[in-house]
Amino acid sequence: MSLIPYFNFVKGANYSISPFLIGQDQLSRLEGANVSYELGTIKKDLGYSLVDAQIQASKNITGYADFQQSNSVQRELATVNDSTDDDTQLFARTPAAAWVEVGAAETAWANFANINVEIEQFVGYAFFVGWGATDGFLPVGTLTGTTFSTATNTSGMAQGKFIVRYRDRLYVLNAKKGGVEYPYRAYFSDIPTAGSVTWNADTLNLDFVDFDYGLEITGGGSNWDRLIVFTRKGMWLYDQTSKKKVADFGCAAHRTIQNYGSYTTWCTGPDVVTSTGGQPQSIGGEMIDFIRAGIPSTYYAKQVDKEYWLYIGNVTVKGISYTNTVLIYDYGTDSWRVRELYTAMKIFGVYFDATTGDDRLRMGDGDGKVWTLSKYTDSTIAYGDAQAVLGTSGQPITSVFEITIPIGGASFEKKVDNLYAYSSKAGGLLLKGRILDRNSRVLKPYEPIGQLLEFVNSFHAECDRGAILQIEGTESSNLEGFSFYGFEIDINKYSNILKT
Repeated sequence: MSLIPYFNFVKGANYSISPFLIGQDQLSRLEGANVSYELGTIKKDLGYSLVDAQIQASKNITGYADFQQSNSVQRELATVNDSTDDDTQLFARTPAAAWVEVGAAETAWANFANINVEIEQFVGYAFFVGWGATDGFLPVGTLTGTTFSTATNTSGMAQGKFIVRYRDRLYVLNAKKGGVEYPYRAYFSDIPTAGSVTWNADTLNLDFVDFDYGLEITGGGSNWDRLIVFTRKGMWLYDQTSKKKVADFGCAAHRTIQNYGSYTTWCTGPDVVTSTGGQPQSIGGEMIDFIRAGIPSTYYAKQVDKEYWLYIGNVTVKGISYTNTVLIYDYGTDSWRVRELYTAMKIFGVYFDATTGDDRLRMGDGDGKVWTLSKYTDSTIAYGDAQAVLGTSGQPITSVFEITIPIGGASFEKKVDNLYAYSSKAGGLLLKGRILDRNSRVLKPYEPIGQLLEFVNSFHAECDRGAILQIEGTESSNLEGFSFYGFEIDINKYSNILKT
């Protein structure tokens, strides 16, 4: 008898590696479960609940921001088409209050619909730019309190697809000014004076910088005391004096660009990379099949706590269909996991909860609703998805993890006898097993091993014989989830090299 322990899964999932090479600290599947919150434990993921009420039925949330106007004034902002898909509306809410429309915005944005609205805060104002494939560039505007204006702090301001704050200026990227589009250009504001922002006040008319001249700007950000500008194929750094192309790593979608301290992470299209100011490094290898299965130009992400949440939508990977899919990267453990949401989302945001001192992931959907993700530390937790009221039942969360055991020589068959599973919360977790068939050399269907009911669970595993063993854990419900420590398993040699 050979009793093999499996308790270390801190490196998360790796969907893109041979079962003979996968490490003992990785899983071949990890969906709807978390290995990074409590090291040494696979915990079921949490759900999400509605923020206030539906804003506009059957319409996409097209923009979101947590507007910190001052130390004492905070408003969530969301944009959405009107009921007839003619105009873009702006809604705002203070903490614990209801969504209220800012009517002046819809007047200014009449006949502009399906716009990706980008919002940046500066000197106590929220600044708005945006673009849509049909209606083009959104008229610029600002908001302070509940007062929306197309004139305050916007005189001479260019329209644009993206807006980024860098040092003491705002930068409008991929711009339109004077009726002319400048896809390679970033216009910038003057340095604020007495709380006001002007544009193009320089007597030499030096209010812009151009990049590339070949491919349009696809996104931007700031880090390392530099403005970061991307095209589809390149990355530039700008320090308000000089610009330099630093890498041939482009960006597929502006909304995937996120900072975590000195790390800037984004989706290049075929991969996800991160940089601390030098050459970007790939971190998407374990999830490369997922990243390449979707349409990267539609991806978006948010950084919350130490996790990078990348929404890729509906994809098919290795014959399995995934719906409303999020890929989650944890910087602390350098690990990935997968989360399927019940709701089709359209945008992510981060909201600072002043009551708890936490950043919270906000998710805007295609039905005019904004949702908030629960945390394990919450006093009331959403154990199911799409809870209309926090603490109600919600929709089931399906959790799956798969452990591949490439132990011993690959040239002899093994037989599983007993399995001892440990769990602080059983949560109805069901364990199954399968092995590489000794004749056809294909993976057989999973067979039940047993359901966890106690802290220590002893099972006799009735698996067939083969060279690769796999253990799967599954659970689907809207109830409080499992906390699984791992297992010990009897692995015994049965015969020599596989023969047909």
